[in-house]
Amino acid sequence: MINQIGEVKRTDLDLRIEYLGLKTKIYRIEDERFVILCEDYEGDFEKLKEYFDDNIRPICCWVELTLKEPENYKEMIEGIALDDITSNFQGICLTKPEIDNMLTSKFHHIDFADISAVPGQHAKLIITVSDKTKDEDIALLEEFLSKMELSFEKVVVRKESDASREDEEPEGKWQNGQSPYYSDPIYCFTDKSFPFSVNDADYWFSNVEKIYQGKIDRDELPFFHPGETKCYLDFTGFKNVNLRNNILLYDKIYLSLPIENNLEAFLEHQNITKNELIELVEREKVVILLPNTESRYDRKLVMEAYNHKNNSVISKRGINALIACYMAEVEKSYCADYPEYREMIYEIHPYLKNTEDEKAIQMAKFMAWPLTAKLESFKTLNQCSPMAISHFGVNTVLEEMLHSLEKTNELSFEFVVNSGSIHIATALQATYFPFNEEREGGKYSDSGVSIILASLLNSYYYSSPEDMEQIKKVSQISRRENNYINLLNCDNTVSITRFADKAKTYNTATELAGILAKLERMDEKERRERISGYNSLLCDIAEIPDKERWKCLKYFLGAAGLIPILPPPISMGVALADLGVTALDKALSKRKEAEKKQIAYKINKATKEKPDKELVDDVYILDKIARIAKLQ
Repeated sequence: MINQIGEVKRTDLDLRIEYLGLKTKIYRIEDERFVILCEDYEGDFEKLKEYFDDNIRPICCWVELTLKEPENYKEMIEGIALDDITSNFQGICLTKPEIDNMLTSKFHHIDFADISAVPGQHAKLIITVSDKTKDEDIALLEEFLSKMELSFEKVVVRKESDASREDEEPEGKWQNGQSPYYSDPIYCFTDKSFPFSVNDADYWFSNVEKIYQGKIDRDELPFFHPGETKCYLDFTGFKNVNLRNNILLYDKIYLSLPIENNLEAFLEHQNITKNELIELVEREKVVILLPNTESRYDRKLVMEAYNHKNNSVISKRGINALIACYMAEVEKSYCADYPEYREMIYEIHPYLKNTEDEKAIQMAKFMAWPLTAKLESFKTLNQCSPMAISHFGVNTVLEEMLHSLEKTNELSFEFVVNSGSIHIATALQATYFPFNEEREGGKYSDSGVSIILASLLNSYYYSSPEDMEQIKKVSQISRRENNYINLLNCDNTVSITRFADKAKTYNTATELAGILAKLERMDEKERRERISGYNSLLCDIAEIPDKERWKCLKYFLGAAGLIPILPPPISMGVALADLGVTALDKALSKRKEAEKKQIAYKINKATKEKPDKELVDDVYILDKIARIAKLQ
C-alpha cells in the first residue's frame, strides 16, 4: 500500500494557506482514499472544490473535500499546524528533482550513486549509496525518510555492492554520482566541492525550524552585518554603477557576480582585477552572493575569497536562509501592533478569496500576503534557488491588479524577473541600485519596478500609523542614495583598492555620503552654486592665482593635502609644508585637527567670515578624495 499520508497532509496545508483561516480535518476513508472536512465553511463550496482539484491537489492523490464528517472512516489524521510548517519535511518532495535535491543536500556527506523510483500500484523508492557509507549514516537517512512520509509503498536504501539484479529497477539517469538535475539553476542542490555551499546547507537544515518559528533573526546570520551602511548590486546579467562610488559611500557592498564568461566583461567594465576584488573581500568591504548554481561562477575567484573571509561568500541556500528570516520578521512585524489583524484575516479571507468580485479577491491577497508568503516560502526556499522568490514574493500581490492594465504580460514579466533582487536587498537592509543598460537605441532598467516592489515590502514591515513616517523616510533615503551617487564621478583609472584606503581612513561612508545627501536635496541651480562655492574655496585655500584657476575648475577640488592640480605634478610629500604645525601635530592623532584648523583659517582669510564647522568638515573630506573622485 502506497503511503500517501505525508502528501495528503501537505495538500491540506496548501489548501489552508490558499484559503487562510479555513478550518479542516483529515480522514482516511480507505487505505489510499482520504477526505478533508472543511468545517463551518459558508462560501461557494463547489467553487472551492473546483479550485482545489485544479490548483492544489496532486493529480494522483486520492483526496476529496467534504462539508460533512464521514460516518465511516479508518482514522483521523492530524494535519500540519501553521506554526510548524517544516514538520519533518512531511510530503515536501513530490517530484524526482525534489527528492534528489533534498536528500543529496541534507546528507551531502553521503556519496549517492543513484536515486530511482519504480512507479505503479506498489511504488518503490530505491536509493543506492557508496559502499564506503557508514551503517549509522544509512540509519539516519532511513529515519529521516520515514518521517518525511513519502508517497511510496516501500523505500529501499542500499549499498552499491548490495544491489540485487533481480530487483525491478527503472533505467537510472545518474552519472558519476550526480543527479541529472544537479546543474539546473532553479533548484538548490548543495555542491560539496564548495565549503560555503556545504556550510550554508548545514545551517539551513539545522535551523530552518527555528527560523520559521521566529527564534532566529537576520541579525544572527554571520553575513548580515547589522548597524553598517550597505548596498546591493546585481551584476548577474546587466551593467551597473561604478563600484568605486559605492566603495566610498557604503561600509559594505553585497555583490552578485556575473556567471561564466560574463565575469571578464564585468572586470573590464569596472577596470578591476580578480586580485583587487579578493582584496576588497579581505578588507571586509565586499560580500559575494551566488544566487545561481555555484559551479557556474569562477571557482578560483570564489574559493580564494572564501579562504580569506569565509563569511563573505554566500551560496543559494545561505541567501534563502536570509529570505526565510525576513519573511518570518515581516509577518511578526505586520501583526505586532494589531494582534487582531490575524484573527480578522482568518475570519474573512476564505470568503473574499471565493467571491466573484475581483476587487475582493485583490483585497484578500493584499491584506493576507505577509502571512501566506511566510507559509508558502518554506516549500520554495527549501527546494529552489533565489530565482524562485517570485513564487511567493510581494510581486504576487500585484498580479491580480495588473489584469486590467494594458501590456499585462509585459508588466507581469518585469515584476517576476526583478522580484528576487528587491527581496534580497530589502532583506539585507541594503540600498538597491537598479541596473541601467543601453539597448536598441534606448535604456533598459528595473528602476520603476524596483521602486514599486520595495515600497510595497516596506509598507508591510512598517505597518502601524507610527511607522508610516518610517516608510516615507526609508523610501526617501533609498531614492536619494540612488540619485546622489550619480553626483559623484570616480576616476575609473585609479585602483579600486586606493578607494578602499580613502574610505577607511576618512570614513567616507558617513562623511562623504552626508555631503552628497545635502546636495541631492537641492535643486539644480542651488546645487551648482554650492559646487561652485566649494571650488572657489579650495582654490583660495590652495592659493591658486586667478589666471591659473581655470585649470582646476574642471575638477571638483584640488589635490589631496591642499596642493593644487597644476602641471608639473607637485610632490604630495610637501602637502603640509605651509601649515606651520609642530612635529607633534603631524602625528596621526593630531593631523586631522591641524588640517581642519588650517582650512578654517584660510576660508576666513578668503571670505572675511568665520566658517561654520559643517563647511570646514565638508571641505576637509572632499579634499581628501579629490585625486580619485569629483562631483558632476
